[in-house]
Amino acid sequence: MADSGDEQARTAPTNTDVVIVGAGHNGLVAAAYLARYGTKVTVLERLDHIGGAAVSERPFPGVDANLSRYSYLVSLLPYAIVRDLELDIELRSRPVASYTPVLRSGKPDGLLVERRPGPRTAESFRRLTGSDREWRAWKEFYGRIERAARDAGSFLAGAGAVVLFALIVLSPLIVLAVAWIFGSRAYRRREERRLLSAA
Repeated sequence: MADSGDEQARTAPTNTDVVIVGAGHNGLVAAAYLARYGTKVTVLERLDHIGGAAVSERPFPGVDANLSRYSYLVSLLPYAIVRDLELDIELRSRPVASYTPVLRSGKPDGLLVERRPGPRTAESFRRLTGSDREWRAWKEFYGRIERAARDAGSFLAGAGAVVLFALIVLSPLIVLAVAWIFGSRAYRRREERRLLSAA
């Protein structure tokens, strides 16, 4: 941690198997999974507190509510992680998915989208656009997105997750290996030219 007076908090233990840089929600989940399987994990964070969606604060003076600035990300938290890590967490839904403020002819208005789009969402589109055309197009678009997300979720829940993880982990190593190979060839060529020109 950045401002900790404890020297031990700033140095990684010598018996660490994996160092995770960043104690945001993704870093913490990765560390928890690794630790569950016996890996010795050290998590490094530059701030004096953990980050990401794990941070909550009171953004509104006088309102007794702790909120995460990234709380919408928590809605994306797969139940499998909650189950696997035995998290004691209660996620609450809200009826409004989004509200986009709009200023029209100097008057405040906005597009309200319900979590389960229904009559209020349709009326909001109608009021802003003057017809149901945009509402129908929006429903069609989000229907396609929902189908794609379902297909991607099925892929990632299966062997696709292993393939994706391998690509993410191995791609930097592949790039480094290619850079080293081509770099060492270029170095050898330069040395050969230097030796030939010196002879």
